[in-house]
Amino acid sequence: MKDAKPHIVLCQHDPDVVRVLSNRLEADFKVSFAHSIDRLHSIALTSLLELTLIASNMSGMGIEQTLETYKSYDSLKDIPVVIVDALGTDFALEEKAFNAGAVDVFQLPMSENALSKRLSNLLKGLSNSYYKQAFHDAMHIIGNAGHFFDEDTESHVWRLAGISRLIAAQLGWDSKDLDELQYAAAMHDTGKIGIPSDILNKPGRLNTAEWEIMKTHAKIGCELLSFSEHPILKMAADVALHHHEKWDGTGYPEGISGEKISLSARIVAVADVFDALTSDRPYKKAWPIDVAFKAIEEDSGSHFDPSVVSAFLSARPEVEALIAHWNEVDVKRSSERAHCD
Repeated sequence: MKDAKPHIVLCQHDPDVVRVLSNRLEADFKVSFAHSIDRLHSIALTSLLELTLIASNMSGMGIEQTLETYKSYDSLKDIPVVIVDALGTDFALEEKAFNAGAVDVFQLPMSENALSKRLSNLLKGLSNSYYKQAFHDAMHIIGNAGHFFDEDTESHVWRLAGISRLIAAQLGWDSKDLDELQYAAAMHDTGKIGIPSDILNKPGRLNTAEWEIMKTHAKIGCELLSFSEHPILKMAADVALHHHEKWDGTGYPEGISGEKISLSARIVAVADVFDALTSDRPYKKAWPIDVAFKAIEEDSGSHFDPSVVSAFLSARPEVEALIAHWNEVDVKRSSERAHCD
């Protein structure tokens, strides 16, 4: 079996440089493109990146300020950076770049083989792409399994996971814990695989008997995810069981309250409700974003942990950017499916 291609991002606004680099790299790497650091941040929230290549003339900022901005994002600060100098005019660039935290500087032009070899050698020393990608894909499959029989878009899982990460970042979580939460959050509804599709996709309100069946997805998910002692899957099992609990104790399945609910589950609870409000469902149309933010704020102290709501509201610009990114993904996927039909 061929190893999964490492995922790298080119942060570059010059179309000529993008074209040259992509032609040279796409045989050996999965390549994404970003025209700004903000766009790069959005990609990192939804993808497992191995390496970033940033053009030395990416913005009006100096290289030191560019890398300082890059590392200010929790989603980016642990992804190694290579500076690409396509102009070859700044002879002090290497020293500036290394002092600012870059792992290498590439001067263009460079032969195709040399470029791929240097990137491959860098990645060998930085990560194990094959197993990392396999783990990422397995978490993706488990997360999507819970929605296999309902009408949520695939991106629901990763929107919610990304929003959960943004909230936790506001609460000061470190990058390792943020990664674990993002994976665990993606598996929050794994138990829905055990719920009949006629209940999942019912266009109207569920009756009492149907609602009792629907609520069992929390325990089903916990049971499915409890077969492993891996920290991510242990967190996922807890999140699956408790993401419908409420701060005031009126949730399900156990009716626990306050800090008896794990912080990870309290975070996912906010992300889950917000994503549900802003998404089309069989029984409703998506709410406007302003209305959904207001609804979350109003439920602070009853449904939600007030500290989590405060962190969520502080992350609003990043949340809106994440939603915009996934809306673009959904439109693209719909277009591709229509083309295939």
